[in-house]
Amino acid sequence: MRCVSSPNSPERFSAALGAIAGQLSANGQIFLVNPNGVEPDIYSPAVDGSPIRHSLGLDGKMVIGFIGTFGPWHGAEVLTEAFAPLVAGRPDLRDRLRLLLIGDGVKMPEVRRVIDRDGLDDIVVLTGIVPQHEGPRYL
Repeated sequence: MRCVSSPNSPERFSAALGAIAGQLSANGQIFLVNPNGVEPDIYSPAVDGSPIRHSLGLDGKMVIGFIGTFGPWHGAEVLTEAFAPLVAGRPDLRDRLRLLLIGDGVKMPEVRRVIDRDGLDDIVVLTGIVPQHEGPRYL
């Protein structure tokens, strides 16, 4: 995720790698951190996602959502690991809480392993990759 436009320009990193860049800056090299974000006019609370929620069985549920690449730096597997103890032994949460994971990538096998290991297949929804223009309706 590092791109250098010329040998004399500063290094550029996404926000996910910003902490690492900060540690590396001790050698005097200049780093610019580009924050991650979304376009608020597109990913707006005004977008009606009810048809998608209904089709995914999420009506009336509290949803924790992730959309992105399941890459080593995005943490979809970490989120899934954190979700498991949240609902363990809590039938009230297990009934009303869902984890919605939108995307795919190299960490998907690890995500699936956690889901299988912890018996989460009934409360975790994996959509796979969705077209970018449809993403807001899922969230």
